[in-house]
Formats: sequence, C-alpha cells, structure tokens
Amino acid sequence: MRPRDGEGNAAGPAADLLDKRQQEVMARLSTDGRPPGHWLRTVEWRWLAILAGVLVVGVAAWSVWALNTWTILAGLALVVLMLVAASPVWGAGLLRGQEERIARKKAKAELRRNRKL
Repeated sequence: MRPRDGEGNAAGPAADLLDKRQQEVMARLSTDGRPPGHWLRTVEWRWLAILAGVLVVGVAAWSVWALNTWTILAGLALVVLMLVAASPVWGAGLLRGQEERIARKKAKAELRRNRKL
C-alpha cells in the first residue's frame, strides 16, 4: 500500500512526480500558466495580512473618533464595496481550482499510462 498524507493523497516520490507533472500540464493548459511558487505566495499573504491589519486599525480608530450614524453607514458601504470588488478574484480562484483538478486528473492518467504512478 502506498503512503498517504493526512488528506488521503499519495505521499512520497510518486506524489512528487505527480505534482511535477501537474505543474507541467497547468503551464500548458491554463490561461494563467503555472501557479505562483511557495515563496511568492507567502510574501503576498504577509503583505495582505499587514495591509488588512492597518486598514482594520484605521477604520476602527476613525469609527471611535467620529461615532455617528454616518460612520456606520460608511462602514457598511465599504464592506459592500469590498465584497463587490473581490468577486472577480473569488471567481478566478474557483476557476483556478477547477483547472487544477482537471490538470491533476490528466497528470494521473498520463503517469498511469506510463506506469510511473
């Protein structure tokens, strides 16, 4: 029996080979190409956390300073605006996930055909 990770996926050299092949398939088929590397994703998430923290502290300070009905309405309007602005990114993320699943299936099929998995 092949080793498995916590999510039930294959682990070890076979999984590394599958991941590498999936990346190659994604580079060929996806409109976005290869997904960003681990280092870049880590840096981007850090910047997001820092900027979100600054934004939350700024909005909270402004709300305390100018506590009235307009502050609450402006806050709600900003939340709605951010949700609307983020919707294309969420949609792209969902499509990206679908592309990754398709690429993984193709990579598995190719490796099984070649008897490497």
